[in-house]
Amino acid sequence: MRIEIESDPRNTPGNSVRPVPQANISASDRSVVWTDKISGIKAGNVDFSICLKNTKVHADQVDETPLPSSEGPAVKFITRHKMKLIDCLAADSFTILQYVHTKNIITQAKYQEIKNISNPRKAVCEIIDDVIGKGQKSCSLFFELLKSEAKIDETYPVLQEITANM
Repeated sequence: MRIEIESDPRNTPGNSVRPVPQANISASDRSVVWTDKISGIKAGNVDFSICLKNTKVHADQVDETPLPSSEGPAVKFITRHKMKLIDCLAADSFTILQYVHTKNIITQAKYQEIKNISNPRKAVCEIIDDVIGKGQKSCSLFFELLKSEAKIDETYPVLQEITANM
């Protein structure tokens, strides 16, 4: 188990951090409050190390980092044609899974998760939902894969009809 605490460098010892919600416990400066209960665990060597980091965004500041665009043309296209894409790609969910993995459109962890889904429609839905959730860049990569990969055209002949609309 690893716990990471981000501290505000403006806090000096003795400056109290807000109380933990629904608890009568509070932490100050570099203190840690752990309110989870762990029981019924039999473990040999357990390391409860703690890593302290200075936060880059302070509680009184708003992080204005732009979020991935969910309104770009590729996102809109894939969202609009999601059901047609599921119907088409579910014919061979293994092939599309291999392509999105090798092109790094999905992560290794997501690949492992989807690989174990036995229902092809659910597997393809997971792929598409993951791609849409990542925003415009991932949707553009996915769209280009669908449109330009020769083996994709052979495996999914109906796909040309769907992608021709963009």
